[in-house]
Amino acid sequence: MIRSMRGQDIDQLDAGFIEQGWGSRREVLERYLREQEAGQRQVFVAEHQGAAAGYVTLLPEAKAGPFAGTGLPEISDFNVMEKYRRNGLGNQLLAAAEDAAAQRASSVTLGVGLHAGYGPAQRLYVKRGYVPDGSGVWYQDRRLAPYTPCMNNDSLAIYLSKDLGRGPIAGLKGLHHAAIIVSGYPAARAFYVDKLGLSVVRENYRPDREDWKLDLRCGDCELEIFGEKNPPARVTNPEACGLRHLAFRVEDAERAAAWLTGMGIPVEPIRVDPFTGKRTAFFRDPDGLPLELYEL
Repeated sequence: MIRSMRGQDIDQLDAGFIEQGWGSRREVLERYLREQEAGQRQVFVAEHQGAAAGYVTLLPEAKAGPFAGTGLPEISDFNVMEKYRRNGLGNQLLAAAEDAAAQRASSVTLGVGLHAGYGPAQRLYVKRGYVPDGSGVWYQDRRLAPYTPCMNNDSLAIYLSKDLGRGPIAGLKGLHHAAIIVSGYPAARAFYVDKLGLSVVRENYRPDREDWKLDLRCGDCELEIFGEKNPPARVTNPEACGLRHLAFRVEDAERAAAWLTGMGIPVEPIRVDPFTGKRTAFFRDPDGLPLELYEL
């Protein structure tokens, strides 16, 4: 569970630092709590089996490094106690901080040390999409000139940022699935599974609704099929508002069209998209829903 910091967390977190040989951080933690209460910093705590297992803080604006003065929020002081690692807590903490940052800006920033002690955090930041800002290495809050001697301690760092995809939905990653309603479930299943070759992910009958729900794997997304009793007919000619058609990526539109024809599925002549130059072809499912072959 991820939640805001509480006063009783300080004892547990401080004991965790001492236990792993890092020394007491009580003063820092007490300051974080005061700043949270004053609205100067957000502190997110990961609770695991009733214990405070880690935390991360979020500043409204970066105070140092290349992002100072940009108005972008900064993730600061990210820690998961060693005995609680590999439980997904780090990802959960960062996700909470990123969601909060997305309410303020389109990107979030952070700095990370370069010595091996920061290795797990470095790997996690890269996996979550953070990229270096390109300003090079910083030492004691100043940009380090090339070939300048320094010490590989906590003051040696690089800065990274992540685009949060701020828009209608923060963190929008792409299309997960498309859903269609079919009038004849057996015919639709035979069409999409047996003829088109989509693999079944889940198939369930819902007795409370007296319908079937079939999830099919289609590349990196899913096609969700609902087999309902007597649904209203689709308005196709003329077309109505809403979903127009589904398009499937194929390597060779002509070869795919020939394969469909061999399966007894009528396919319209190959055409060329005037804007992309890609070859396409249309066909229909048993309910008349237009489907498209789109050549990569």
